[in-house]
Amino acid sequence: MSANVGKRLHEVRKRRGMTQRQLASASGVSLSLIRKLEQGERADTRLETARQLAQALRVPTTTLIAEHQDEPETAPGADDRWEPVRRTLMAPVRVDGVAEEPTVHGVREALESALPLFSDDRFAELSVILPPLLRDADLIAENGPEGRAVRVRLSQLTGWLLTQTRQFDAADVARPGRWKSPRTGFRQRRRSVHSAGSCCGAVGWLRRVSWPCGGQMRWNRVSHVRLRRN
Repeated sequence: MSANVGKRLHEVRKRRGMTQRQLASASGVSLSLIRKLEQGERADTRLETARQLAQALRVPTTTLIAEHQDEPETAPGADDRWEPVRRTLMAPVRVDGVAEEPTVHGVREALESALPLFSDDRFAELSVILPPLLRDADLIAENGPEGRAVRVRLSQLTGWLLTQTRQFDAADVARPGRWKSPRTGFRQRRRSVHSAGSCCGAVGWLRRVSWPCGGQMRWNRVSHVRLRRN
């Protein structure tokens, strides 16, 4: 997450006419943490904390954490926006020095709030949200099955997104570990199509989860699946 989050937090809070104490009360974030962020004593914070602050300030979370909020979707070299996501996927899971621990509830809520970004292809915002969300999900995945379930769901969405944007190598890294290979994963998903309910439901289900088959083969393989009503 950007090291300038404290500066942007201060600017937005002032524009809203809120004191630090009022922001702490409205957001549920401790007054001491808000002070440390704004004074530069803390350079970073968890995504779920940034979300709480952003909601209290009535601004998108990316307003607090994005380096270039006004960058257009079609900016030259836009593919480079996925580099932070690739770095995060490649990096080992480790403690990142942020004092507050991520929680399953907080990461799950952050993921739920990001779903419209996936469905609406809001790539600029996703490129900002995903790195801290992936790091936090990695940490909660080590704490039990609930955390692992959130991490798997995020992995599915991230892999689908990266395949749609032709970041095939990164999409392969994002694939949940239980799918050992594209071919094996495809066979597992094909056996599950018949539990999807209806033809329309199965088509939607395939669209969401077919990305691990590999970008180059995802729809030419899927197109051969015969959908049957239960």
